[in-house]
Amino acid sequence: MISKLLNRFNKWRNRCRSCEVDGIYSSLIGQCENIREIARYKTVSEYQCDKCGTLWILADNAQFITKVVRNELYAKWKGKPWLPTASQIEILNNIIGAPDYNHKDIYFPCNIRLPNDIKTQRAILIATTGDCFGKFPIDRVVTLLTSDHEISPSDSALPANVRAATMVAEEKSMGFAPVNVKDAKGDRYTLSGQMHFFEKDGVLGPEITLDESPYHGKNIVHPDWAENYLICDKFDCKTTEHKVNKT
Repeated sequence: MISKLLNRFNKWRNRCRSCEVDGIYSSLIGQCENIREIARYKTVSEYQCDKCGTLWILADNAQFITKVVRNELYAKWKGKPWLPTASQIEILNNIIGAPDYNHKDIYFPCNIRLPNDIKTQRAILIATTGDCFGKFPIDRVVTLLTSDHEISPSDSALPANVRAATMVAEEKSMGFAPVNVKDAKGDRYTLSGQMHFFEKDGVLGPEITLDESPYHGKNIVHPDWAENYLICDKFDCKTTEHKVNKT
């Protein structure tokens, strides 16, 4: 019994403290003695901890170096290009993506018909520079986009300008970044954070518009996780302007 306790204590004492966190300011990476750059893939620099083997990635011009939590998915992504087809890009440009706060990734709410003919009504496609691989909880369904995925607009997706507003809203308290909105009847809601879909009491996302009145905190609506996440390479930095990369 004592030996087991000692082993647990020694394991805790010798733990890799650098890799206990999910992200490190990129300006501080030089102070982490065990973490060193080992490779360069696409738009990310890959780092590894010499002590515990944890993989980290730093997307170009990113504020944080993030810990990879989906190693197999990341390994598959970095091995080759994962670009939408021309027809998929046409649909995505009609949906209009919402960039995250630092414009690293672009988020597209959509419906997805999977290759096995299963339909997902609330999916999010992320056109990424690689920054997203440190953000997904293990229990979320995340796959790479292929030509076999059929994309269509979602009936519950919020308008692009509302989604964009939630992505950059100022945080008022821990995890609470409110955005005022209203529906076609004038009923008011407060979106509490980054949101892509809206479905409440029969009101769907397309009926929602921004409410420019001062913060009112009425009918607070919290974001839900999507049923499915798809990842592709960031194919055009001007996607939200309906332009397709021709190169």
